[in-house]
Amino acid sequence: MSDPVSETLSSPEDRNQQNRIKIIIGVICAAFLAALDTTILATVMPTIVGDLGGLSLYSWVFSVYMIMTAVSTPVWGKLSDTLGKRSIFFAAVVLFLFGSILCGLSQSMLHLILFRGIQGIGAGGLASVPFALISTVFPPHERGKALGFFASTWGISSVIGPLLGSFIVLQFDWRWVFFVNIPGAIAAVSIVAANYHERPIHNKEKIDYIGSILLCTAIVSLLLIVLQGGKGGGFLRTDVLVAAVVCSVSTFLFILQEGKAASPILELHFFTRRAFWAGNLLAFMASFAIYGVIAYVPLFAQSIKNGTAAEAGVVITSMSVSWSIASVTAGRIVYRLGEKLLILVGMLFMVVGFIVLLWLGSETSLSFLVITVIIIGLGMGTQTPSLMLSVQHSLDPTNIGVATSTQMLARTIGGAVGVGVIGSAVAGSMQKQFALFQMQGILGGLPEAAQSHLGEPQELLSDTFRSLMAPGDLAIVVNAFATALHDAFVIGLIVTVLGIGVTLLLPPSVLHRLEKSS
Repeated sequence: MSDPVSETLSSPEDRNQQNRIKIIIGVICAAFLAALDTTILATVMPTIVGDLGGLSLYSWVFSVYMIMTAVSTPVWGKLSDTLGKRSIFFAAVVLFLFGSILCGLSQSMLHLILFRGIQGIGAGGLASVPFALISTVFPPHERGKALGFFASTWGISSVIGPLLGSFIVLQFDWRWVFFVNIPGAIAAVSIVAANYHERPIHNKEKIDYIGSILLCTAIVSLLLIVLQGGKGGGFLRTDVLVAAVVCSVSTFLFILQEGKAASPILELHFFTRRAFWAGNLLAFMASFAIYGVIAYVPLFAQSIKNGTAAEAGVVITSMSVSWSIASVTAGRIVYRLGEKLLILVGMLFMVVGFIVLLWLGSETSLSFLVITVIIIGLGMGTQTPSLMLSVQHSLDPTNIGVATSTQMLARTIGGAVGVGVIGSAVAGSMQKQFALFQMQGILGGLPEAAQSHLGEPQELLSDTFRSLMAPGDLAIVVNAFATALHDAFVIGLIVTVLGIGVTLLLPPSVLHRLEKSS
């Protein structure tokens, strides 16, 4: 006769508890690959363009990766709940590695863009499934610590990525930026395979393929609206309007499909739960605001403060470090204070940071700028693991993959929309100012090559164009950018203030209630 005690001790859950430190190490190895990829690639893209050519396709190397990551994230989440987190985790790592190897073998920019799309699909799994897998290993009262430490990898990657990218380009070939993922992927699969155990899933639900296609279409068209709308011509361009129609129709059909599907990719009744819809809305709003800072504050440091690229890197690195520290700290104290309070504290930090950003000007010191972004980083880090926990607890444990993937999707779309909207606001402000300057005869005469970039501060303030401008014209351009940036920070402030209002709508914290009842 079998011993019940022995059976209990040998259960998958019990073995996972014993191996949880090893499991989190393996999972972090995988998530770190996706987190590191974008930051490391940004450093070496000029070298890649010099080798492969295709400068006009430069932005699509990043855009296609972001689009495919966003599109695939909710599908990976549903698959992890339906087919098991272990096998889906392996599939995501393998697909990401396959895409990475193909990227390293690219012979043209078109090849690289295509293979970045494959890599992005795998990254969608690495952005959501690891969070869900970790959440099945740690009990609710300890989950915050794991998720906080796990979330900090995204901040750490933004520090390590540029340094590693520069080292690889100087010492090796740019292709090793992609091949460097091989050992990390092997380590992740090996560690998780040896230590994470899962009960077989016998009643496998059917995958809602129609719903998945409609959701993917809606997300792709939305991101195309954002990416293309931020360029010249704004959001009234024909291609943007067509994408808006496709997005609206596919969203409407998706809602109809999910209402009748036997096993929907995203059950609509989830949105009747305050913690679910409010938590995802807050993730969207926080990312919307923060990516405006990430996109423009380093340029502010370089252009207005005459800082070097290294000094601009220090600014954004300071925010990343504070983000990581706050994530780990929040994860450790969320069980005592509750998710809602920490989310509120995080949003308050961000509000304070954006208020301080409104005071930035040509006389602002770099040290003051660093302190400001540190405050905003503390806000993001404090609310990130808390929001994840709040959304996860809003659904049953069997839907933890869906809860996790929708949270990550909300953050991805929020960041993309934020960059698009804030970028469009900055561009519009600068174009209006230049039109007024020209009418008043203030602007002596910009180089002809710069005329088509009046709404693109990254191009207009690049070393190439700066060297072509007279000192007086350059000062006018810099001041125009500072004024436009002020408008961008106002948008960020409004969004974060609204975020405080949404936070107050969250139900009482689950973890806080658990502690009081224990």
